[in-house]
Amino acid sequence: MEGTDESDSLSSTANSTRLSEEETNRIAQQYTLLKSEVQNYYGKLGALESDCAEHEVVARTIKQLPGEGRRCWQQVGGVLAERTVEEMTVILESNRQKIEETINKMTSDLRDKESKLNSLREKYNIIEKN
Repeated sequence: MEGTDESDSLSSTANSTRLSEEETNRIAQQYTLLKSEVQNYYGKLGALESDCAEHEVVARTIKQLPGEGRRCWQQVGGVLAERTVEEMTVILESNRQKIEETINKMTSDLRDKESKLNSLREKYNIIEKN
């Protein structure tokens, strides 16, 4: 696998047969792409978990505010929108639930991608070089 950009950081040996250079390069590209996708998923999941925690903190904070009909503001695409605390609490809870659903779906997808990555690693005896 040496001599190609994708294979510089990977080493692969076939158990009983040698793979053609073209096949080796294809596998290296597939592995590199999958590994990049897994890393991207981790980054996106971290951002979503942070957003979810932020929604919880804001909802908890505004629920504690005294006074019925109290006003608050939400920034939507660079524009401040005035709402009541009651309206905002419902919006925050709905958004938090949607974020949690997305986190659950992405976590499931991440597990699938990691499984495929491990499968490739085992099937082709891929060893990453530092």
